[in-house]
Amino acid sequence: MNKSTEELLKILKNSSLDAYLAENDDEMAENPICDYLTAVLNEKGLKKSEVIKNLMFRQTMRIRFFQA
Repeated sequence: MNKSTEELLKILKNSSLDAYLAENDDEMAENPICDYLTAVLNEKGLKKSEVIKNLMFRQTMRIRFFQA
C-alpha cells in the first residue's frame, strides 16, 4: 500500500468504482473491518464493551462492527 487516502480519493472521483477497484486492488486492506478494529482495540488496551457502550449508533450497528 503506497498511495495515501487522499490520492486514492482523487483517483476514485475521476473514475468508475469498478475501474478504481480493479486498478487499485493492491491498495485495499486485506483484513475485514472487525479484525482491524479488534487489533486497534488490543493495541490501545481498550475493551469492546467499553467502546460499544460509547458509540453513538443504534445497538444493532454497534455489535455488527465487531462481527465477522
